[in-house]
Amino acid sequence: MPFFRDIASATLRRLAPLFSTQLAKRGTHIIREGEEGSVLYVLAQGAASIQKWSSDRKLFVEVAKIDDDSEHTYFGALGLLFNACNPTCYRHSTGCDPMYPR
Repeated sequence: MPFFRDIASATLRRLAPLFSTQLAKRGTHIIREGEEGSVLYVLAQGAASIQKWSSDRKLFVEVAKIDDDSEHTYFGALGLLFNACNPTCYRHSTGCDPMYPR
């Protein structure tokens, strides 16, 4: 996983118990736009679609996609770091396994 690429194996073994995994089925929302941020997710496998609500079109529009090969495989950081509402919606476009700190 790119997020942990530069971390030594021994350190990863110590970090592993601090994370939980969550299986998300295709089309499932993991974070909804406007929800208060409380978790940073790291994509372990699969893909997630980052979507923004379009008032004009009355539907969610994909603005980016995260997958195993993406440079940044984490999401939810803005809401968590700034104790704010998430500016976008994250929906899984394939089955995926995001991880998050316990």
